[in-house]
Amino acid sequence: TLATNSVDSAELIDGAIDASHLASGINKPSISDGGNATALTIDSNEYVVQNNLPFIFWMGNDLNTRTIANNDTFFNTAQASQAAASASGSTTITGKASNGITYTSGNGRFTVPVAGRYYMAATFYYASATDQAVSVALYTNGNHAVIYNIVQCTEATSVTISGCANLRANDYIDFRNISGGSRPFYMADTHTGGRIFLIG
Repeated sequence: TLATNSVDSAELIDGAIDASHLASGINKPSISDGGNATALTIDSNEYVVQNNLPFIFWMGNDLNTRTIANNDTFFNTAQASQAAASASGSTTITGKASNGITYTSGNGRFTVPVAGRYYMAATFYYASATDQAVSVALYTNGNHAVIYNIVQCTEATSVTISGCANLRANDYIDFRNISGGSRPFYMADTHTGGRIFLIG
């Protein structure tokens, strides 16, 4: 039986110790996958760093106001909305603006690569002074409004939604206008955008 703190990282052999026999104080500052790529590290301050978390950040890609019909999807080029752009301003989301989560401009969907709990948020800019209710929603797999926000707008207003959901691998997320009618939204990068990332 292993004593507490009796094994350090140099003495651990893959597969030699199963979970039922782990000592309470094993000194192993990193965890690797089968190919020896570091997946997680714990530094001397006990901060945990996960090296390959799925995430995506995006912004609007249009300096015009777009009229989004009721139940239509934002960032969907097959409908009235313009495709999302990355932080670098390209028309696709690549490089530093994403890791693992994919965006499809033809349907406005963001697809997650692995199961887990995800944080999701987006901001939309209602571009009118007309007094009316504006509601935007986040859907998973096209049939369930996980999060929504409704605002009675009397002027141009930012409408934000955010929350968490447990998702399966290859589940997809999209954002929709569910105001009960068409609404105008300004789709510029300074006014519209969002983020999704795995938190556990």
